[in-house]
Amino acid sequence: MTPGHGLIFTLAACVFVSALGVVVTKHESRQLFIEFEALKAGRDELNVEWGKLTLEQATWATPTRVERIARDRLDMTLPSAEPIVLARLAPGRYTIEAVYEGRVRSSQVDVGRGHQKVGLTW
Repeated sequence: MTPGHGLIFTLAACVFVSALGVVVTKHESRQLFIEFEALKAGRDELNVEWGKLTLEQATWATPTRVERIARDRLDMTLPSAEPIVLARLAPGRYTIEAVYEGRVRSSQVDVGRGHQKVGLTW
């Protein structure tokens, strides 16, 4: 083998290794691109689901729905425009007297255990 043949063989080996590196790099690039596209598709699916959940939350939280559930299931009512007084009293018999816009109202109340509502209307 002549000295020139060794150089040609070395250069050919370098070209082959370089070409092999290009093929491997191209393959890895394609694999990463496929993974990237799959992740983008997953992101898009999650964005659609997020939009649906946001819409559902807005539907469940509408003021009329919340008010209806509070009234029907929890026996809650809207407070009137008149003054409201809340008192925690021991069980017993009480006389309640209230003055509103110069008018006096009174009522006898027997307080037991639990909550009790007494209304004095004008």
